[in-house]
Amino acid sequence: MTLSTGASGSGRMRGLVAINVTGVIFGTAALFGKLPVSPLWIIGVRTLVATLTMVVWGSLTRELAAIPRRHWPAIAGSAVVMSLSWVLFYSTVQYGGVAVATLTFSTFPLFALLVDSWHMKRRPRLVEILATGAIFAAVYLVVDPSRSSGTYWWVLAGLGSAMLYALYWHLGRSLRPALSETMVTISQSALIALTMLPLLPFVSRPPIHLAEWGWLVWFGAINTALASQLYLYALRHLSASSCGAFVAMEPVYAITFAALIFREPISSRTLVSGVVILSASYLLSRVEADPAISPNGAPDGHEI
Repeated sequence: MTLSTGASGSGRMRGLVAINVTGVIFGTAALFGKLPVSPLWIIGVRTLVATLTMVVWGSLTRELAAIPRRHWPAIAGSAVVMSLSWVLFYSTVQYGGVAVATLTFSTFPLFALLVDSWHMKRRPRLVEILATGAIFAAVYLVVDPSRSSGTYWWVLAGLGSAMLYALYWHLGRSLRPALSETMVTISQSALIALTMLPLLPFVSRPPIHLAEWGWLVWFGAINTALASQLYLYALRHLSASSCGAFVAMEPVYAITFAALIFREPISSRTLVSGVVILSASYLLSRVEADPAISPNGAPDGHEI
């Protein structure tokens, strides 16, 4: 049955609403790193709540399914890499600031392209080399010379988070044709939670106040479980490139909210760096989406 033009237009409008809400939700994810709580606690509680929420949702929508044993090594590997990426990211938020963390993390299309080029044994094109040079020049601008030299280390940590996320995307890409996105998210979150929870009693800076617990539960249920489902809903009505373009605005939301809520300053260096990084990263994602270069396609969004 063919949808009418009105129905198609209505579906696109719902998709646009969903992806805009998703972009804002993803943009607030970095702010949870400002809680006076260890990154391990943030990740452990987040993934536990996200797993439980997704299991309830999957049972209601009948999306739960058994995962073949052959897929578990890839799931476990991607979960380990993702957890390490999150640890670096939220440590960077706490000690380097939201702008440093989100802008350095936004370089992940560069690392995704490098991983894909290495895997396919192809040389980078001129446009990729130029974009890479622009990104590294912009990353240098993220380092504010008026701050302590420790900023350099957190810039490196943020880049490490982006590199690990690119590796996570590469490992998890093989799972998506065989498994639903919901089952991939549930299994990865469950493994991360099971790994983190036994360590938490020995980790300093646990959540103490009820408000801190409440925000962590919100983080897992809304910023992780709900946001992922909204993104998948948007993908059913919009192209992956359109969704990726909206989600790429994540650092803009994060830096703006951090300035409004936590009074984090936005310097001219940060603004210039942000424009260059986001522009060059978007260019790289479009290059990678070219089937002649990467038949598997570019990462269509990211979550922190």
